[in-house]
Amino acid sequence: MTKILCPVDLGEASLNAINFAGSFTRKLGGSLTLFHAVPEANLITKEDFASNELLEIQNMALETLSKVCSETSKEFAIDCDYIVELDSLNDGITKVAEEREIDLILMGTQGVQNVSEYLGGSNTVHVMEHSDIPILAIPADYYNTEINNIVYATNYQIGDDESLTQLLHFANSLNCRLTIIHVSHKGNPAKLEIFKSYKDYVFDEFYYDLDVKIEQVVYDDVEEGLREYMRVNNGDVLAMLTHHRNFFQEALHTSMTRKMTLLAEYPVLVFHK
Repeated sequence: MTKILCPVDLGEASLNAINFAGSFTRKLGGSLTLFHAVPEANLITKEDFASNELLEIQNMALETLSKVCSETSKEFAIDCDYIVELDSLNDGITKVAEEREIDLILMGTQGVQNVSEYLGGSNTVHVMEHSDIPILAIPADYYNTEINNIVYATNYQIGDDESLTQLLHFANSLNCRLTIIHVSHKGNPAKLEIFKSYKDYVFDEFYYDLDVKIEQVVYDDVEEGLREYMRVNNGDVLAMLTHHRNFFQEALHTSMTRKMTLLAEYPVLVFHK
């Protein structure tokens, strides 16, 4: 059974993510846990009132999540429970994910409105950059819950095997197509030979009689190529593999995964290596 964790702040983006999570969990035959963190930064700092304030906020969150959880369980006919932790979002997610042996984290994201927001990222991006568990980011204004085509963007990375294994499981459970795409800057013979070798490897190792398609497209700008491919081919979810970097590596490298997660108009599924 796939165990899904859905962190919520009870804002518009997270409430929309709960709806997507309910539908997604039902199709996978999994279980859903709603999680809300009460960070100390939101509290009155006077020691006389901090403890009472904590309890009041926690109780309000528990009451709200109880109702949302009950409604979600009934609407989608799934196992759904909830947790409220007095902790930061990242630490709380890490703790719950480890204790519950979570398989997938599903979060709503507001995207960005300006450069400062892009550089700072969102809660979803911050969790994505610190978690080893796959994360499915759902845009706040994305209301479609049907998944007919998952597109996995590969750069022939180490770690593709694990990502493809999980994607094939999702595609089988969702009864949808899995498209594996490589966006290349150039279409020279050497690039084509690498693509053919990769295609042969995937079909030899992972093909389980599912609706799988493997393609290479040529674009000067890889990000624009991915967006155009998703638009033309009606991609419902874009899946990518990212690598964790230290502070100095991150300062020198603008992650394509971060860009796509913040700017995409469709769900983005991120695997980690």
